[in-house]
Amino acid sequence: MSSTTIEKLQSRFNPEAAKGMNEVFQFHFSDAGSHYLDIQDGTLGVHEGEHDDPSVSLSMSTDTL
Repeated sequence: MSSTTIEKLQSRFNPEAAKGMNEVFQFHFSDAGSHYLDIQDGTLGVHEGEHDDPSVSLSMSTDTL
């Protein structure tokens, strides 16, 4: 995932809306490998690789995202 895509995800993240949320969104990109978003009580972590136990797993290209 490009740094531009990561920056967009971070800028659009709403910590207030994510308060109390504890979820992991796994992305399998056909053109950029695997990454996951780790949302924990209003905070966002963006990580490369695969999470051991994601809440949801999505497969797509980065253009689709």
